[in-house]
Amino acid sequence: MKSEKIDVIYSSDLKRAVNTANEVAKHFPNSPFHQDKRIRERYFGSFQGKLFPENRKNLVIPSDAESDIALFQRVNEFYNEIIEKHLSHNVLIVSHGVTLRVMLAIIQNQSSIDSIEPLSNGSISIIEVTSPSHNQIININLLKHL
Repeated sequence: MKSEKIDVIYSSDLKRAVNTANEVAKHFPNSPFHQDKRIRERYFGSFQGKLFPENRKNLVIPSDAESDIALFQRVNEFYNEIIEKHLSHNVLIVSHGVTLRVMLAIIQNQSSIDSIEPLSNGSISIIEVTSPSHNQIININLLKHL
């Protein structure tokens, strides 16, 4: 794995992810940068923009929020496209905690994020994908760079 090179950068199209990706992109000026709405954070419907309770285990998702199935489908579509286009490349993905946990669940062939630890803001996870059906999780939730 070539850890010192980023071949392509993908970011959620939401401002805070784009800002983070732009900062990283300064170090990789020759790497194409794409914004993709499929890796936005989960849409919470009538709960959108409100503060989450401290204990998120008891969070009841509103009925007008994006369903787990819809969230998994859109993230899975993005992930499959990335694997198809960039299997032999180092890809940086800048997104949001729940969306990234969904992607990690997909990578691990899980249908829920329940067993995926919450990700800290600004953390880095490294996954090596050598074929569409083979991957290795190198590190999750690294914070050494902060």
